[in-house]
Amino acid sequence: NQEFYESRDWYPGIVTSRAILHSLLILTISGSLKMTKEWFRNERLKNEMEKEKMASELAMLKSQINPHFLFNNLNNIYSLANRKSEAAPKAIVMLSEMMRYMLYDSTSDQISLSKEVEHLHNYIDLQKLRLKDNHQVCFTTEGDLETKKIEPMLLEPFVENAFKHGDIFRKGGNIHIDLKVNGNKLHFEVSNTFTRNGHVKDEHSGIGLNNIRKRLELLYPEQHQLDITEKEAKFKVDLKLNLIK
Repeated sequence: NQEFYESRDWYPGIVTSRAILHSLLILTISGSLKMTKEWFRNERLKNEMEKEKMASELAMLKSQINPHFLFNNLNNIYSLANRKSEAAPKAIVMLSEMMRYMLYDSTSDQISLSKEVEHLHNYIDLQKLRLKDNHQVCFTTEGDLETKKIEPMLLEPFVENAFKHGDIFRKGGNIHIDLKVNGNKLHFEVSNTFTRNGHVKDEHSGIGLNNIRKRLELLYPEQHQLDITEKEAKFKVDLKLNLIK
């Protein structure tokens, strides 16, 4: 009996210890849940801020395209008008159609690849008004263009650069544009001849290419490969792009 009572003397201490441990466990779990909840909240806010920053940067990059594009093509139309070319009025109409595409259709995050290709054809046709031989420019497409989506105005700067900095108006000058779609993979190549001695850069040279590099990094991180090379008087752009973002 004495042993029984001695053991009962310890019982309140055991209960108290268990209560303390239980309370500590609840506090630990509660604190962990609160910290986890706070971490997720901070991560969500961080992601939202990064998305807002990216959207703002993309908007800035897209805003640079229109004036750059318009400036180059107004110069082209001016050269036609200065020569009193009969093609000048037609060029103005074609430019207005292209600007309509840029101001309305290209405001979406993504558009049909077929629309982007149609815009490229319109741009090339506008440039051809200044050429004596249309065979100097070759544009081929292959694969599904209707169901695939792409960021608008993503391919045009490469073509624009070929016309602006190539020697298309010299004898033997040419531009080759090739677009292939295989599944969800897009392969886009633009090559143009150029004369190194006659290749003069202005202060705005390279704006289009720098712009497109940044847009690709933001829109297709680790989903694209862009190689730009100069070899034997030929400038070549080789873009491989995963159309699934």
